[in-house]
Amino acid sequence: MNCPVEIILTVEKEGSCLKVASLNMNHNHQCSEEAFSHLPHQRKLSGSASDEAVKLLKMRCNKMVLQNHLKNITGKVITGRDLSNFKAKHVTYSIGKNDVESIVKKLQNNEGSTTEVIADENNNLLGIFYQDQAMKDCFSAFPEMLFIDSTYKLNNLNMPLYILLGENGNGHSEIFATFLVANEDKKTIELMIRIFKKVNPNWEKTLNIMSDKDMTERQVLGIEFPQAKLHLCLFHVLRTFRKELTLEKLGVTSEERRLCLEILQKMTYAKTEEDYASLHQSLKSTKINSVICYFEDNWHKIHNEWVEGLKSANLTFLNRTNNRLESLNQKIKQVCSRNTNLGQFFDDFSVFLQSTRVMQDHKAINIFHKRPVILYDPGSVEESYKKLLTPYAFSFILKQLELASEVRSLIKLSENQYVVTTTYAKLKVTVLSCDCGFRSAMLLPCRHIFAVRKVEGVDLFNRTLCATRWSLDYYRSKHHVVKSLVLGNPGQYSVVTSNEKTRTTAIFSQNEKYKKTLQLCQKLASVVSESPMREYEHRYDLLASVLDCWKKGIYVGIQKRNDIVNEDIVNIVELNNDEIEGYIQGESTSKNKNNEDFLPTLEPGSCSHGCCCCSKFLFSFDDS
Repeated sequence: MNCPVEIILTVEKEGSCLKVASLNMNHNHQCSEEAFSHLPHQRKLSGSASDEAVKLLKMRCNKMVLQNHLKNITGKVITGRDLSNFKAKHVTYSIGKNDVESIVKKLQNNEGSTTEVIADENNNLLGIFYQDQAMKDCFSAFPEMLFIDSTYKLNNLNMPLYILLGENGNGHSEIFATFLVANEDKKTIELMIRIFKKVNPNWEKTLNIMSDKDMTERQVLGIEFPQAKLHLCLFHVLRTFRKELTLEKLGVTSEERRLCLEILQKMTYAKTEEDYASLHQSLKSTKINSVICYFEDNWHKIHNEWVEGLKSANLTFLNRTNNRLESLNQKIKQVCSRNTNLGQFFDDFSVFLQSTRVMQDHKAINIFHKRPVILYDPGSVEESYKKLLTPYAFSFILKQLELASEVRSLIKLSENQYVVTTTYAKLKVTVLSCDCGFRSAMLLPCRHIFAVRKVEGVDLFNRTLCATRWSLDYYRSKHHVVKSLVLGNPGQYSVVTSNEKTRTTAIFSQNEKYKKTLQLCQKLASVVSESPMREYEHRYDLLASVLDCWKKGIYVGIQKRNDIVNEDIVNIVELNNDEIEGYIQGESTSKNKNNEDFLPTLEPGSCSHGCCCCSKFLFSFDDS
């Protein structure tokens, strides 16, 4: 800017002070406090503000939010570039860059974890496998089904992250294992899956695997898990159809594309093999050769892996897609920054694992440490299943019990064996088994089993109808947090006694109070609506008066009068605070020893239908 402003100082002869020798205050630019605050040395952070910025940048706080926060506490102007430069200079991570040796050393410090690195003959990194003890325990407890998928752009080496996922006994997703690979070729994927099998002997109990249509991945899974059935994610199937059936790839017109997609979508949702065969013939009848050839080469031979009706005959827990993994991948990307070095990625990923597990542990503990609201009669089938199963599994039982009343076409074949005709098949049902998709997919009693048990007069509750994985006892024994609570030794804790009077009545949440009151009001509405018109008006006015009092915060009681021949008259009575207190605590006071002392003098009001004994009365107590 070459501003001519200049101040020249000299030292006086005595050396005690400085003297202004020359002064030029003529600026060649405008001067303002605002412009001064934007100068580099004025924007510099130091002291506590610098420490605050480092802490928040490590937490990846939004830069605009941080920029405003620093301005509020320092009064300084901070630009986005300042924050980027500040982060590059001051923010470091526990593992620098792509130091694989340091990464592996840190991961191996986790007790019970398995970390393995594979490299080629030139010592080039091919992949990193990681599974901690919690992942091993989850897979050992719930190995029946695997979900596998990869997510990208999480590190600067372009190594996709593969996740093996499962479903626990309460319907929550659990990570079973993870690995990064440099190349998604058959050899690398195969090595990683073999490491997983070596570490997890329960792999032989895996019966179903859900994935997308990656051929390399599916070939490896088919070979390494020969006992398991492969399933294609419904979402990926439909998306692939839309992606491949185009003018550029198959030379189809928009009308031909629409027709073929409609048939293929119906195939996807076909309930039976016969339905699929019929739709397959419909596709052939279109005579669109490019689509037919594409379908025969890529889809027809594996149709049992993607047709929903055929998939449901397997133990899939009603999972039709990889949405569990897709959702998890989105959450990972909210925590893990994109295209970072491996050290930062594993730091971020460990934060994600810890945060996810805290939430899962909280849900598990609540199952056993929160008193549930029991809305079912003691000894009822609902109460029995609620005590046996996890909340997730019990929700399915409730639905099936409700649907059992809709099962009509029961035909008895032999002793204890029936045929149930549904919209898509004829099912063979006994008191213990059924061929339907729900029973096969969940290993829980279905509506058809409940219907047959009703006809046979057999108790609807039978614990053998439910797979062990859904039981509360099994869930308690396998969940690491709940298990640790159960194994605690009461003797190691000091006992604290209290003489305070404790409240024995359960404290309900607003939602619980609403549900409980709603049930009572529904019964009340039923009784009122069934009464004759004159009595209906009488009862309706009574309820309206109660509601009006409660809205105004007035406490009301009920007084029953037998002084009118052949009629029991009930009057609403307003209570004062002393009587409310005595009533709530259940105390016997001189005021409520008998009805004569307790009840007030009646002063009738008017009612809409002019009867002499209407219940629409409001009364006040005389405090004297």
